[in-house]
Amino acid sequence: MKQLFNPKLNWFENITILLDLGFYGATNEYINGSNLKLPHKKPKKSKAKPIATLTKKQKEENKMHAATRVLVEHSIGGMKSLFCLTNRVRNHLDILKNYFIRLSAALWNFKLSF
Repeated sequence: MKQLFNPKLNWFENITILLDLGFYGATNEYINGSNLKLPHKKPKKSKAKPIATLTKKQKEENKMHAATRVLVEHSIGGMKSLFCLTNRVRNHLDILKNYFIRLSAALWNFKLSF
């Protein structure tokens, strides 16, 4: 993520990004980390907290976060039905790769609209 989006620039000023726990440190790295939304992490079990669980509010927020991410993951899976995204592209032109992604997204949206 750091290679594509420089942490020193304000990339996420006007948008909210839903991330999974694989990007756990991203909120500290980026300038406007408040727009990066992560699910709540279950606390570690310790002597002070022998039963480590999330609160009901945190569980509800995680469910809403997961419901949105499932829709996104299903859309990505539907876009891969065009097979130009799943097979190796043997062309070195970045514009052609971007064209494949836009084309598959447009076809998937067209399919969903009918």
